[in-house]
Amino acid sequence: MRIYSTDKRKENQVELLCFQVGKLYNYVNQKIIVKNIIKQF
Repeated sequence: MRIYSTDKRKENQVELLCFQVGKLYNYVNQKIIVKNIIKQF
């Protein structure tokens, strides 16, 4: 039997971390895309 509350908290922290990393990744991708578009003009 697992301790539910602490497991849930860990899962939430992992989800939050993945969400933050995903947002950062999208932000960096947008910056790169914008730079590439600017280069073309």
